[in-house]
Amino acid sequence: MAWVEGPPGFGTGFLTGNDLLITNHHIIPTKEDAQRTTVRFNYQKTAAGASAQAVEYKLDPASGFGTDAADDWTAVRVMCNPSADWGTLDLADATIKVADYVNIIQHPGGLDKQIALYHNVVVFADDRRVQYLTDTLGGSSGSPVFDSEWRVVALHHSGGWIPEPGTDKMYFRNEGVHIRTLLNGLRKQGLLNG
Repeated sequence: MAWVEGPPGFGTGFLTGNDLLITNHHIIPTKEDAQRTTVRFNYQKTAAGASAQAVEYKLDPASGFGTDAADDWTAVRVMCNPSADWGTLDLADATIKVADYVNIIQHPGGLDKQIALYHNVVVFADDRRVQYLTDTLGGSSGSPVFDSEWRVVALHHSGGWIPEPGTDKMYFRNEGVHIRTLLNGLRKQGLLNG
């Protein structure tokens, strides 16, 4: 996971293959914003409670950039091969349904990395959005949402009083972009093979 800071604000992001950072469009909306964005890996506490040594990287939108405002995702290449030190998360189609449990690794409020493991039940899911009751704060946007087997099933992007898709009902929930929607968007913009 990475803490992401750019001109629009801060959030969370994660690496996938070819040093591609995945986050939200509202965190990095343009190539110009990406050029002025810094990502920080290892921004967390050690087992002893001390601050770990964080490592910063710049982004390289000229070698890879894609975004979608409607589905609120951005993918941008990171300079200097950070995956060699920090690893990557696999992106693959996954099924998630109501009553499944999810977990989020995030930087809520711009703080050190935190893992949300409590009250994480899915309350709505379709092929575009997943809604869940996991605790988050501003800064959690761009976090990977994992299923119980630690597969990425969504990209967290909003929370609060939000509408349930297909209804006019509002609920206090969090919401992520379904992995299927993200994968389709990455393929359409030439950032993912297959």
